[in-house]
Amino acid sequence: MATTDQVKDKASDALINMIDITVKSMSDVVEFGKQQIPEVIHQLLMWEMAKGIIGFSVGVIFAIVTVIFFRKACQWYQEDSSNAPAHIGTAVLLVISSILLIDNIMIIVQIWVAPKLYLLEYAASLIKGGN
Repeated sequence: MATTDQVKDKASDALINMIDITVKSMSDVVEFGKQQIPEVIHQLLMWEMAKGIIGFSVGVIFAIVTVIFFRKACQWYQEDSSNAPAHIGTAVLLVISSILLIDNIMIIVQIWVAPKLYLLEYAASLIKGGN
C-alpha cells in the first residue's frame, strides 16, 4: 500500500508541476502578445495603406491612358465614323480606372480618418472568410 501512495504522490507532484509550467507559459504568451499587438496593428495598417496607394496609382495610370486613348479614338472617329472598337476600349479603360480609383481611395481615406473602424471591418472580413 505504501508504494501506491508514493506513486499517487509522485503523480500528483508531476501533475502540479505540469500545471504550473502551463500557467507560466500561457502568462508569457499573453505578455508577449500585449507587447507585440500594437506593432502588428501598426504594420497591418501601413501595409493596407501601401496597397491602397499602389492601387490608386494604378488607377491614375489607367485614367491617364484612358484620356490619351479617348483623344486618339476621337481622332479615329473623325477619320472613320464606323470605328466602334475604339469607343468600347475607351469605355473598358474608363470602368477599370474608376473602380481602381474609387475602391483604393476609400481604403486610404478610411485608414487615415478611422483606423479603428477599418480594423474592425478587416477583422469582420477575416471572420467571414474574405481577404
